[in-house]
Order: sequence, then structure tokens, then C-alpha cells
Amino acid sequence: MATRAASNLWLIAKAPIDEITGARLPSKEQVLLRYYHHHREMGKTASGSRKAVVEEVLPFWSRAGIPTTTVIHAGTKLSKLIKAYNDLKKNNNKDRPKHRMDEEIFKGDLQEIFDLAHSSSLQRADVND
Repeated sequence: MATRAASNLWLIAKAPIDEITGARLPSKEQVLLRYYHHHREMGKTASGSRKAVVEEVLPFWSRAGIPTTTVIHAGTKLSKLIKAYNDLKKNNNKDRPKHRMDEEIFKGDLQEIFDLAHSSSLQRADVND
């Protein structure tokens, strides 16, 4: 059995999570940790893990009453987040200032919400005001 430290994700220093909880919209960090729970611990394929996470996140947006993008586009957005993480991970042994700066920027962005709002939802909100 792996130790807790061994199961932590590189750069995030947290273990994958069993569920996304809370009343707030999920952060990029929560979504990434949830993806790796499905992919590593539950043994799902990458696409199956992405689909499962998107299906878990969309109800948060629905409860907030915010129109969302399609499931396909949400999956693409998650794929880009995972690719960005994996690209940084590939360069983790390189000790260059650019790589360290990219890692710090990525870590800072993890606290932002995983935005699945429909592109026209802001325009709709402006019309209703």
C-alpha cells in the first residue's frame, strides 16, 4: 500500500479526492484531484475519468443557475488542464527559472474556479440587468 505522501500529486501536494464537496463552484485543483482519483485509484481510462468528472461538476453549475457549455466542450477544457499539468510534470527535473515560474503560475491558477459557463451567459446576464 502506498503512503499518503506517495499518493500525493506532484506540485499540488495533495492526494486525489473521493468527491467534490462544498457549496462553491469547484476549483481547478478539486477537478484535477478528482480526475486523478478516477484515473489512478479507480483504474478508469483517461476519457472515462474525464467524462465522470465533468458529470460530477456540471450539477454544481446547474444548482448555481448558470448556463453551462456542452459536455464535449467541458471535457476539452478538462483535457487542456490535465495536459498543462502533465507538461509541467515532464519538466520538473529541469532547474530553469522559466520552469519554476510556470509552476508557480499554474499553482496560483489552481484556486480559480473550473469555469464551465456558456460563452454567452455573461451577455445574457447583462441583458437581464
